[in-house]
Amino acid sequence: MNTNWEMEIPAQFEFGGYFRDGLAKVRVTEAYAEALCASDAPLENEHIRAACQEFDNSRAYGWGFINRQGQLISRFDYQQVSSYSSGRARVRRYDDSGSYLYGYIDETGVEVIPPQYIWATDFSEGYAVVDATGEGGHAKIIDLEGNYFINGICTAEPFSEGLAFVAYSCSPTKQAYINTSGEIVIPDLGDGPFLAGHAWVYDIKARNYGLIDKKANWVLPYRLTEEPKRQSDGLSRFEIPQETEEWKYREGWINPDGKIIWPPDWNDPCHENDVIVWPEGSCEK
Repeated sequence: MNTNWEMEIPAQFEFGGYFRDGLAKVRVTEAYAEALCASDAPLENEHIRAACQEFDNSRAYGWGFINRQGQLISRFDYQQVSSYSSGRARVRRYDDSGSYLYGYIDETGVEVIPPQYIWATDFSEGYAVVDATGEGGHAKIIDLEGNYFINGICTAEPFSEGLAFVAYSCSPTKQAYINTSGEIVIPDLGDGPFLAGHAWVYDIKARNYGLIDKKANWVLPYRLTEEPKRQSDGLSRFEIPQETEEWKYREGWINPDGKIIWPPDWNDPCHENDVIVWPEGSCEK
């Protein structure tokens, strides 16, 4: 519906996603695919034509993208799609052997990077992490055209705020954060994404998780026993084991400054729990 509550795109899909940059992901039905292939659409859209040529009323229909007029602009036979980011959407479909492979399409529906990867991330800040083998130790960072930005690494995380974690080997000692020029900015630390200028990383010495800034400074006196989950606006959420004394709380929250804003009193180093680890001597009762 539009903002006047007028139906602009009739109910015809099994699922419809949010519109982003004028496009939305949809899951088509078998009846929709049959009607589409019987219409003039395959003659006007090469992506639809390619999908219709492989349509066999069994598995060759699924996800695709529509524009704001409700017109399909991509193939409709993807088994999985993600929303657009950096002008690319990650898609997955069968190859000739029946295996799932990931690739990327642009905003016109063209497979600018054909499905060829065993796993892949969404694009972020112009780069994505992919692996064509799935065996570990063969990850790559690619640009928007599929060119290798960094090759032959163990694994990596997408860029966030200009930095990305990269494990150059599968040894925990060979890891770092790099910038978009491929230069190492923070050596020997990883692997959480930067949000609001900070990232949660594993402290090898303390064997717990701490918060660092973009200069690799530890910005908090305490550590967390489990890695928190980053949320929007820089907030971090951590889980509270049910067996702790604060059993009535399931989750806690930390703001971008590192202050524990929930549960109450957990920002006090004298409050003993199984989640927050304060340095010895920090409590003055």
